[in-house]
Amino acid sequence: MIKVEKIRRNFDNLDTGLKVFLTLVLGADENGAVRTNQSELSKYLSISRQTVGKHIKTFVDCNMLKYKYSGDTLFNPEFYFNGATDLNSAVKKYKEFESDM
Repeated sequence: MIKVEKIRRNFDNLDTGLKVFLTLVLGADENGAVRTNQSELSKYLSISRQTVGKHIKTFVDCNMLKYKYSGDTLFNPEFYFNGATDLNSAVKKYKEFESDM
């Protein structure tokens, strides 16, 4: 389950959080996967890598996505699912995906 109250509590600067979030969502493929690391996001969005990392950590803590330091990111299909694959398969893949955070 998505922990909305935790999101509200952790976003001191909603503007940068939204930038990171929307960039990840718009970059997601049909399976909810994104391949980009914190340094790339930082350069693209003109915000510090530490700020990007803080927001990604918040998303992970809220079970919105899983993230690997290699840049592999997978959205929780209960949060973001575009219907390109079977939902049960997407949920299984998400559960098997190991996050570094």
